[in-house]
Amino acid sequence: MASQSSSGSFSVASLALTGVIFLILLLIGVLFFLGLPHPNNDYYLAMLATGIFALVVGLAAYLANAFTRSGRGIMLASTGSFWFGVVMLLGADLATPDSDFGGASTAWTLGGWRIVFLIIILIIVAVGLGVQIWQQSAQKQVERREDLREQWRQSTGVVGPGQRRP
Repeated sequence: MASQSSSGSFSVASLALTGVIFLILLLIGVLFFLGLPHPNNDYYLAMLATGIFALVVGLAAYLANAFTRSGRGIMLASTGSFWFGVVMLLGADLATPDSDFGGASTAWTLGGWRIVFLIIILIIVAVGLGVQIWQQSAQKQVERREDLREQWRQSTGVVGPGQRRP
């Protein structure tokens, strides 16, 4: 039983759900890029909005994973959405001119609000990595418990859920 849930394979439905979530993210991102006003072709607001939206979708998918027994596809969508959001935020911070941060220059310099924004992004990355490490540790613990439970069932003859007596 534990070997089935701990296998590295994804079901077709979970992969389809992940694909749908990514398509929604891409569509909303394109709508942000096309719909927000862009003076001088700077895409700061679109990148910022897409990044924040991707982080929210990643968080929602992570919380939705709590309602599934083996939501490997949902966790994949959550992780992908989170890192997509981080990349978009980094792009908004590092690939846009100073005029987007209230400066008069259309050049790029590292200073002022840009550093504060970068620190916030790095804190988000640290929290995300911490949550991923914690999640992997918790998953390994659940798999160990399921293995021990299965060994106990075999040694005592207790029938597990969904199984029939021989």
